[in-house]
Amino acid sequence: MSNAGSKPKLRVAIIGAGPAGLGAAIEFQKLPFVDLRIYEQARELREVGAGISIQRNTWRMLDALGVYDNIDPSTIFSAADGHSVQHRGQHDTPPRHKHARALRTVLQQALLKAVDKTNLRLSSRLVEIRELPNKTLSLRFEDEHTDEVDLLIGADGVRSVVRQFSFPDHRISYTGTTAFRALVNADDILSIPNFPDAVTFWHGPTRNLRQSFKRFLVKSGK
Repeated sequence: MSNAGSKPKLRVAIIGAGPAGLGAAIEFQKLPFVDLRIYEQARELREVGAGISIQRNTWRMLDALGVYDNIDPSTIFSAADGHSVQHRGQHDTPPRHKHARALRTVLQQALLKAVDKTNLRLSSRLVEIRELPNKTLSLRFEDEHTDEVDLLIGADGVRSVVRQFSFPDHRISYTGTTAFRALVNADDILSIPNFPDAVTFWHGPTRNLRQSFKRFLVKSGK
């Protein structure tokens, strides 16, 4: 809260506590003139989501946010000899920024460690946004909790309430692409001769079918 006679703080709300929302929160909480709150509709932040790629620019951003070391190397898949597990012709990539694979929750938890938990409110599904005459935004949540903010950050996913408010004519549409994912025990495939040790894509011969198989090994017992 601001002291008597001082300028009121900028009230900022972030909707969504995924990697994007948490990354934004880390930076906003560094600003002394910001009164921050983070709203997440889930009751708890748990392991959801599939495997993701952590590319060079993502590692650089994690460095900039100061959370690079929050990722346990044992929780990501990278080549044993340290070479990149995806080849894109970037031969100047520093070893600490080489491509790796991880579960989405690994990235989320690394970011969460750097966030002030007192600013996080769970079980908060945003249902309504209204612009008030004074140009602030009124927020109403499913549990009837309300808030009034000066700046609203939307990080609430593909069915974003914030996006719908900002761009009411936008409609989600099917792109025509379907992805299938599966987890395979490492012991079942490591014996295959010449199995590629980099993320590899196999493409179908026609425009109508595009198959992309990404290798993400699950260690025995995990």
